[in-house]
Amino acid sequence: QTFLHDPDLKVKIDASKPIMFITHGWTDNVTKIWVQDMARDALTFFDTNVCGVGWANLAHLNYLESVKQTLVVSGYMTKFIQTLLDLGIKPLSVTLVGHSLGAQISGQVGFNFNGKLGRIFGLDPAGPSFTRPPGGPLSFRLDKTDAVYVQMIVTTKNITGVSVAEAHENFFPDGGSPPSPNCAVPISSDAEFADALLCSHLHAYTLFRLSMNPQIV
Repeated sequence: QTFLHDPDLKVKIDASKPIMFITHGWTDNVTKIWVQDMARDALTFFDTNVCGVGWANLAHLNYLESVKQTLVVSGYMTKFIQTLLDLGIKPLSVTLVGHSLGAQISGQVGFNFNGKLGRIFGLDPAGPSFTRPPGGPLSFRLDKTDAVYVQMIVTTKNITGVSVAEAHENFFPDGGSPPSPNCAVPISSDAEFADALLCSHLHAYTLFRLSMNPQIV
């Protein structure tokens, strides 16, 4: 565990290695199994530092309030990453991985660094208040100007996910619409639709984890 102005930061993070940040979304937290599994995969397959971004206290507000608080989280991350750059980590060695609201936070961080960070992976980036309604500022949502390389995996297009994907590479598994494979089908009730929608929203990080494994890709 680390934080801004951590006196032990040099010990906890190896500035000679790249770093990956994993940022969860709305109503989620950094202790969830998927975050831990993704961090373990990154450490297994890559010679890298990994940092999970915990912002559960702000992610468990009502949705619109959590959307507003993304700017607080991205501002904190920007200061933290700048500290790492001051320690010698190169901007191109910084990778941001975010799910849902975490993807939009990652885009805001990338914007703060003028698109100089290495990579951003947006896992079913949140759509409401970002691409719906349309016309919001690019500084607020993830797009291809936020890093040298930006990728989106969209699994709930036009619902919980974005309406328009604006990355360098945009993937829409099964057309980007729920239900994703292994999610509840057939859908015969509103309750089943909600379950299938959540399952599909989470399916994006499962696909990303698979893409990290060199034995699969």
